[in-house]
Amino acid sequence: MDDNTVIARLEALEARVAEHTEAIQENRRLNRRVAELTDVVMELLTELAKTEDPAVMDRIRTYTNSLS
Repeated sequence: MDDNTVIARLEALEARVAEHTEAIQENRRLNRRVAELTDVVMELLTELAKTEDPAVMDRIRTYTNSLS
């Protein structure tokens, strides 16, 4: 393998690493957002649970079970 080929392959690998790094950062951002939204939903469900309405309780149970 000549030097130009090695350099070209190295540059291609560096570009791929940069793309993967960006994708990882985006994935982390989205995961954090999902966690934040899940927290909000749980807060709302906690308030709804205080109503003791059987239909509400059933839906809360269904949602909670879907998280595990």
